[in-house]
Amino acid sequence: HLLMRDIGPQVRPVLHPAARDRSETFLKELRCKGYDIRTSEAYRAELASAFDPEVREALHSGAIDAVLIYSRRTAEAFRQAVERAGLIGELAELTLYVLSTRVAEPILDLDANIVVADRPDEDSLLSRLPAAKG
Repeated sequence: HLLMRDIGPQVRPVLHPAARDRSETFLKELRCKGYDIRTSEAYRAELASAFDPEVREALHSGAIDAVLIYSRRTAEAFRQAVERAGLIGELAELTLYVLSTRVAEPILDLDANIVVADRPDEDSLLSRLPAAKG
């Protein structure tokens, strides 16, 4: 982690602007290592009630190859949107790239391919993506 590598816990408090709904895992890890982390709610994310028609059609037709899912809440929202769109059983060609096994739990029974990052961080998640076709 950049903060641990470049700064160290001896610095003054570190401000962490974050979403209202968030995982505390990383913050707990930093606090256990001696960091004084001050979290401030910076925004609230609201779930969409359904896919936009263009996204629904792209998923239905197979025009989307992959979906990046960073949080369990996003996985839950994705699953609900898939159900509302009537796409259960139509995602066999889709690959869902997820940050961790916990994040993947709400979508494990979808018929999509699921790839879990080796470590729960963005670099690990993005490293699982195939090379772009040029």
